[in-house]
Parts: sequence; C-alpha cells; structure tokens
Amino acid sequence: LSEYSMNDQKQIEDFPLNTVDNESLINLHIKLANLSP
Repeated sequence: LSEYSMNDQKQIEDFPLNTVDNESLINLHIKLANLSP
C-alpha cells in the first residue's frame, strides 16, 4: 500500500470494514479508483 497517498489511506481507514481481508480491500480501492476520472 506504499503507493497510496495519505488521503487514500485515510479514506480506507474510515470504512467500517473491520473484518475485510486484504484482497477485498484492494479490490474495493480498485473499484473506487476506476470510478474516478
């Protein structure tokens, strides 16, 4: 996750996903990134 900006990390931390696994978290971030222009 070293490539992520501090803001991206903060957004991820703000998600109430206490039990999500790392792969799902990465997939979620990819989906969010794909929605961005």
